[in-house]
Amino acid sequence: MDDVAAEICTPVALTRLLERQVARHAQVDVALACGSVVATASSDGERARAAPIGCIAKLLTATLVARAVERGELEFDASAGDLLGVDVAALRGVTVRHLLEHTHGLDDSLLAPPLYHRGRVDGAELLSRVGALVRWSSPGLVYSYGNLGAWLLSVILERLHGDAFAALVHNELLAPLRIEGVWSGGDGLRLCAATGSGLALTAAELARFALHVVDRAALAAAPIAPLPGWHPLERGICLGWKCAGAGWFGHQSAWPGASCYLRVQPQREVALAVVARAQAASLVALGVFGSHFPDLFEGRMRLETKIGPASKRVLGVYSQAARIIAISATQHGLSADAWERDEHGARTGTITRASLVRIGDVLFAQPASDLMPYLEVVYDPQGSTCLWNGRFVLPRAALPLDTRR
Repeated sequence: MDDVAAEICTPVALTRLLERQVARHAQVDVALACGSVVATASSDGERARAAPIGCIAKLLTATLVARAVERGELEFDASAGDLLGVDVAALRGVTVRHLLEHTHGLDDSLLAPPLYHRGRVDGAELLSRVGALVRWSSPGLVYSYGNLGAWLLSVILERLHGDAFAALVHNELLAPLRIEGVWSGGDGLRLCAATGSGLALTAAELARFALHVVDRAALAAAPIAPLPGWHPLERGICLGWKCAGAGWFGHQSAWPGASCYLRVQPQREVALAVVARAQAASLVALGVFGSHFPDLFEGRMRLETKIGPASKRVLGVYSQAARIIAISATQHGLSADAWERDEHGARTGTITRASLVRIGDVLFAQPASDLMPYLEVVYDPQGSTCLWNGRFVLPRAALPLDTRR
């Protein structure tokens, strides 16, 4: 633990720090764990409330996988198909590591959540749908965020241990730390390994979890899979843990009515968590913790000022099964149209239109949207042109711009 952390790593100092910082925000709970000391604060003197963990559930999945590897029950580079007992083209060459790091290369953008039977994933039904997925990249080449990896890993874990994923999380991860959480559902045994549906935790519980389960040795030894392009908060992913640089790992999530931000730095034995109900948790984290841990955000909001690709290389249609983004030229510059599609390829909802402002290689959409927070043209290792929007990759498609579909 370094001097900066040591100065505030007493219960009184931590509590005073958090209470001062959180007073500037509304409907926020924060927690900071340093070694064995954990302090919390809530805005407006509110009592801390549990929030749905959302995509932070992927850290639960990653931790269970890492522990199975440590016990010799799994290997990170083992074949996912072999572990699942299937031989389908979609999973050939895909490993446990690829599933953890979203580099399996399958278009899972329209894959529906798995079905459950007595709290366990219906693996046969899920695998029947996985077998029909389109492969857009070879395994291990390109990161593109999705839920498929965690869903398949939960099936592997349930096959391995003979118990429901939720029970594994409760018995192996949460109960030893005396973390109760708030479980939803009739039997309390169902938990989505990707979206976190079924479990809510407080900021303090999130921070304690991250600090005490993170595998320092495994993260230090494993390579970091880089993101395809620029991102304001992340640099890559390592065994399921998002990497923010300077030794920080974690995840964040958004849920209706709440967002969560979680980071841990194993070398310094520091973890922090934010649950925000009225604003982005990452922005709250910047305001509350930025001055004490500047390396957590250092360089995240900067862009390289390199010359971007020529406009004619940017123009085109980029497509996933679930969405299309088309970049075109107008008399005022570049613009983009984006829309989502259903399982039949038909357009759903209205078209989102935005003008694009280029800074370096990144095209910022005005107005921004979930489909287009920003856009960047990137190239995969095989030289194919793709579009990166900070979460997933859309390969260039030879499609006509037909807004009726």
